[in-house]
Amino acid sequence: MELVIQNILTEENTFSELASWYLEVSAPQKLKDHTIFNYRLLLTDFVIPYLGDTKLSDISPVTVDNLLASLRENGSPKTGRVLKASTVNQIRMVLSAVFTIAVKKHIVNENPVVSSTPVRIDCTSRPFLDIRECRKIIKLCDDLKNKQVGRAVKFLLLTGLRRGELVGLIWKDIDFKKREVKISRTVFRSAGKTYTGTPKSATSVRTVALGDKAVQILNDQKCYAEQLCAANRIEFSNLLPVFMNKKCGKMNGDYLNNTFRKMMKQSGLSGMHIHDLRHANASILINEGVPMKVVSEHLGHSSALVTEQFYIHLFPDALRITAKVIDRVLK
Repeated sequence: MELVIQNILTEENTFSELASWYLEVSAPQKLKDHTIFNYRLLLTDFVIPYLGDTKLSDISPVTVDNLLASLRENGSPKTGRVLKASTVNQIRMVLSAVFTIAVKKHIVNENPVVSSTPVRIDCTSRPFLDIRECRKIIKLCDDLKNKQVGRAVKFLLLTGLRRGELVGLIWKDIDFKKREVKISRTVFRSAGKTYTGTPKSATSVRTVALGDKAVQILNDQKCYAEQLCAANRIEFSNLLPVFMNKKCGKMNGDYLNNTFRKMMKQSGLSGMHIHDLRHANASILINEGVPMKVVSEHLGHSSALVTEQFYIHLFPDALRITAKVIDRVLK
């Protein structure tokens, strides 16, 4: 897609022209670079092949429904790869974002995606980590040959940080006296390159309290970092990453995730992603009675509702508590 230079877009322009303007002019004013990168991939790979040459005036809710149905049935127009229902709905969400801006800028009168039909997502159970498995992970980390990766995985479980937030930590963010860590940056990959930026949202900039185990992990990690700096003839400073690669740069987040998944598979817990550690952290706090608002702020969510929607699941013990409460009340 090439940037539309003309000053005015109308319903007579094609979707490709609208998408180009959105990605190059509108989106950068409010979205982060990695978000724009993901939007561009979804539009160019899945939407443009179908609607690129279509005039905006000819795109109706039925047009969008046909697009989504085709993607669900035929998959990627480039590779033929079958798409998950969640992926198709993500494409629908991006498409809606483009048309929402087009309506605000009086390019089109209505957003045709609003009246389209979302793809139904099958309710399949997803594996999650319970308390017993979390304890098992800590033991597995202690036995890992790469001790630094083990410390990183345990730190994620203990703090609920996102992977990018952990990789973005520098020693200046750690306050050993107050026993807390400040989250003010994240690391992400886009187009094969690594970037450092601000966290996911304004509420993601936060301070996370550290328990005894997390403090001990950081003390051990600092000893390792100082030794690694000495081996590389680099002066240790509080501006260096907390978790490092062999050259004292930032740890590779993909390497951390791949090592974690390999460890999980070998231990009989296949199918787990490193983000599940954050899920487990939130669920443990909630099941132990920590107020939802506190958990939401701890995770850096925009609201407690987000926490409720995406991070709560009940452990078997919690389910048994409901039965005990009913028995006690109706005794």
